[in-house]
Amino acid sequence: MQVFPLPKKVIKQIEAICKSFLWSGKDEISRKAPVAWEKICEPKVAGGLNVISLIEWNQATIGKLLRNLQSKADKLWVKWINAYYLKEQDIMTWQTPQSCSWILKRIVNCREIVAQTRYWDEVIQKGKYKTSTMYKDLRGEKEQVEWKRMFFNNYARPRATFILWLTLMGCLPTKDRLARIGVVIDGVCSFCNHAEFLEHIFFECNTTQLIWREILSWVGFTRSPTKWSCEKNWLIQETKKKGWRRQILKIATVETIYAIWRARNDITFSQKCIDPCLKDTIIYSIVMRCTLHRKLNIHVNVTTLCIE
Repeated sequence: MQVFPLPKKVIKQIEAICKSFLWSGKDEISRKAPVAWEKICEPKVAGGLNVISLIEWNQATIGKLLRNLQSKADKLWVKWINAYYLKEQDIMTWQTPQSCSWILKRIVNCREIVAQTRYWDEVIQKGKYKTSTMYKDLRGEKEQVEWKRMFFNNYARPRATFILWLTLMGCLPTKDRLARIGVVIDGVCSFCNHAEFLEHIFFECNTTQLIWREILSWVGFTRSPTKWSCEKNWLIQETKKKGWRRQILKIATVETIYAIWRARNDITFSQKCIDPCLKDTIIYSIVMRCTLHRKLNIHVNVTTLCIE
């Protein structure tokens, strides 16, 4: 992408493979996508996963080629294009002849896109071009989500963090969502006889509510949980505060939601029984993640699995 402006059809094919791999773990093209790719490409503060959008990234890299041509950089290909095509004209105002190559035409076509950004004016003034800064400018400003701090500096397992992200996005394939897309499955909660939906399974269900209460008590918070929306608002406020206990709370939140979701899947699809030691398993995961970081390691006891 730093050399060629890729055709949009090629970029879409690449993104389709990436999208399929993200949701299915395979490179076979699939239309299954709980979250739109555009949302996934947004920064984490805006609720995305900060995956690079190839269209804007290609435009940003081509912008660097335009800058080299405009500044008459000391590069062989720049000198050749200047001698053969531009003949000392400004690339930003140069009229493209019919005889020029398709690559040069595609580079020139990006002039209006990059020239309209605020960063391009800064490039002209300072003379330095940074592809990542142009990319951010092309993507534009994004509205930040309230729960962004639940992800920053969260030392939980990445796969567990991914489940929390889907939960916050409201895109977990709970039974009510599966029914809406035509998947035939009973709509009963795997832990009780209530209808299963996001608000119920986290943490309105008696079973998961008890687990969440015990985990909070272990971390050092006395709280009677109700349902996910209430707990989310409480966590948003708590994670804005500083301190090692809030850091452990963030890990505990991620690991608890992941463990509950995994237990739900085992019961639903593998006809397993709920693990009576699920709470202890969650605490073990939290402690092990804390031991990987110096500032949290001193506050947990690996032997007793307690916070000190």
